[in-house]
Amino acid sequence: MRLIGNLLVWICLAIGLLAATSIYTWPVGADASADVRFELGVGADGKRRRAQLLRDVKSPEGAVVARSDAALDPSTLADIRQAGVARVMVKHPAGAGGALLSRWSGKWVFLSAVGGLLVGAFLIRRAARRAAVQSAGEHTVQRPEDLVVRLRDELSALRARLPGLSDDAARLRAIIEQLGEVQAALVPAFVETRPVLIAQRGLGGYARVMDLFAAAERKVNRAWSAAADGVLHESQSAIDEAATACEQLVRCVAPA
Repeated sequence: MRLIGNLLVWICLAIGLLAATSIYTWPVGADASADVRFELGVGADGKRRRAQLLRDVKSPEGAVVARSDAALDPSTLADIRQAGVARVMVKHPAGAGGALLSRWSGKWVFLSAVGGLLVGAFLIRRAARRAAVQSAGEHTVQRPEDLVVRLRDELSALRARLPGLSDDAARLRAIIEQLGEVQAALVPAFVETRPVLIAQRGLGGYARVMDLFAAAERKVNRAWSAAADGVLHESQSAIDEAATACEQLVRCVAPA
């Protein structure tokens, strides 16, 4: 289902882009009966407004038939047809957007492509949810909200423990040991919840969660590295920043 959804999205995207270009590319028609499509109503000055050429129109031999900005009146359109040109690039006067849309020959193709994109996105999301369920059935995946709470609690416990230790060396050892366990257990466990997060929140929501998680992980790694280098004050500062990032992460991951 994911493959079908992806194919549908890409096909509809290509079709939609092609259809979108047709909003400014209009057929001139086989005879003068098609001229009415180039009439865009009456302006505030009482004059009839017509679509204008966006660029020069040239014959197959390269001769200029009509210049850009020329109004597409019956005379100009007749010259264009006589030159064998089937379509022209048009622009419209200010305030005539409604007329432009109403004469857009590819609008139904474009709207169909948009509908196909929505269906494709639905299929992809449904496949992601199904994959998350299957993944959970194959092996036990801890809940993301439980893991981030544990991460926050580990950092809080470490911050509370450090002042009571006998000296800086003991504090550095405690940081290295406790954050080492966090890096070895909690961080990989949270990464494994990816299918669950995507199923719950979609790709956009998953990206927001992972941005916050990555920020917290960087602070944890920085704290461990500083402790390993024997720089206690830098390590403690990074732990404080990691704790703040974890609070944000807990609020983000908490069920609505």
